[in-house]
Amino acid sequence: MGHPALVYEEELMEMSGYTRRKDLQKWLDQHHVWYLPGKEGRISTTVEALNRAGLGASNDEWDPV
Repeated sequence: MGHPALVYEEELMEMSGYTRRKDLQKWLDQHHVWYLPGKEGRISTTVEALNRAGLGASNDEWDPV
């Protein structure tokens, strides 16, 4: 399991409704969401980056303190 402050490609695809990586990247770019391609090009971002873009992400388990 990854870090709770991160949002991984599968969750982003579910959130955006896209199933292709290129479409997901375009959607993130259109919403001005910072993201990072990781191993094998898989996309991840942060809960904060999604919230800053006004996309209302939440993760109740994450405590930044």
